[in-house]
Amino acid sequence: MARRKKKKNLYKFILLVIFAATFGTALFYFLTQRGENLERDSLIIERNINNLLLKLAIPEKNIITWRVEKKQQGKIWIEINKEAPLGRAEWSIARSALLTENLSNKQNYTVSYAEIRGGGALKATVKNRGLVFARITFSDIKTKPLLCIVIDDCGSDKKRLTDFMELGMPLTFSILPDHRHTQLLDASLARAGFETLLHLPMEPHKPDLKSMGKGALLTDMSAAQIKSVLLYDLLQVPSVKGVNNHMGSLFTENADKMRVVLSILKSKNLFFLDSATSPRSVCLKTASEAGVPCLRNSVFLDTIDETDKIKERIREALSIARKKGYAVAIGHVTRKNTAQSLREMKDTLIQGAEVTTLENILAEYGENK
Repeated sequence: MARRKKKKNLYKFILLVIFAATFGTALFYFLTQRGENLERDSLIIERNINNLLLKLAIPEKNIITWRVEKKQQGKIWIEINKEAPLGRAEWSIARSALLTENLSNKQNYTVSYAEIRGGGALKATVKNRGLVFARITFSDIKTKPLLCIVIDDCGSDKKRLTDFMELGMPLTFSILPDHRHTQLLDASLARAGFETLLHLPMEPHKPDLKSMGKGALLTDMSAAQIKSVLLYDLLQVPSVKGVNNHMGSLFTENADKMRVVLSILKSKNLFFLDSATSPRSVCLKTASEAGVPCLRNSVFLDTIDETDKIKERIREALSIARKKGYAVAIGHVTRKNTAQSLREMKDTLIQGAEVTTLENILAEYGENK
């Protein structure tokens, strides 16, 4: 009897040990996955940076901001990135700024400064034990051509999109309607400070319903049907600043159909980017008549998805920008080599042009170009 009782107690002890081990493992996993949340520190650092920008009297329209949500080494934070023009004479003021002021754990942070781009810019970096929390780059005020890089076909592949977001450039992202991550990407890209567009499917000369995807506009639709489809597409991406066409070589040649589209964009205060899928496109002319700001794509970067070819197209975009004062280049999130090519050409891009948004180009050079 005593032996049976002892055996029973042993079983209880073993079960208790297993439960404790399981609970401890689960707790450890929860804590490590959850991580130390330092988003509040990120917000304080950004406020300090904004105070510096106010002190330097840099107009808000000249400041480019983007944010990247980070999780690493058991920490969760928002990496703040800003670029602004600043004459070299005022760099000493920027160096004296207290970017870690009001942080409760200030001792864990460091601020470093470095002249980059051949001495043409000053970069301040805020780190927490080696992890970058903020970068702000002050570019010496010189006349540079403007270049907007639009990344099309967003909506399905989040991983490849992240590759572009982490390039550290103010890219513009164009989001397809009715895709798996359409609404999620609209919200997250806007929160990160990127300019976004609706990538509106339009009928090409050789219709392919599968390639066009859902939410497409067709030339046999009535004005009421076009309006209904477009308004439905726009509802999915409330943060967009404008619209560009996905495919659409046939639709963009039809002035009557484009007038319907442009009238809706005007009522929503949105601009249009002609992706230039047809040399006979009427978008610029029709947009001008409708009073809708409109730009035209200068070059597709990755029609051939090979690194050398993409780099050639990047250099072509820079050449166009130098001649015209600005250029628009379109790449695709679905291509394998585009993000890597942009990463490898980043220094060339930044030295040769101011990478910026379509809104900034429209503000600088006017409409319907």
